[in-house]
Amino acid sequence: EKKHPCPLLFIQFQHFERRVDGIAAARAVFRRARQSAACDSTVFATAANIEFHNNKDPRVARNVFELGLKRFPRDVGFIVQYMRFLEHLNED
Repeated sequence: EKKHPCPLLFIQFQHFERRVDGIAAARAVFRRARQSAACDSTVFATAANIEFHNNKDPRVARNVFELGLKRFPRDVGFIVQYMRFLEHLNED
């Protein structure tokens, strides 16, 4: 039986790579995470928030949220995070 890493591993690794090697490395971790069975909506939300808060790119963050919404259309927690992101865009 092949064990899959938990989503928290991908989340922490995204943050680590962004700090150490930059946004391109964090994006590579996210691409890898998306292919894993362990990937859940928190991985998508983290990637979107990294893009928005650290890379200051709302367009990319919105694309990540949209991609996550297609994959997790019934995940209420994820939808709430996406709505908060959209509200934050309207505040600026």
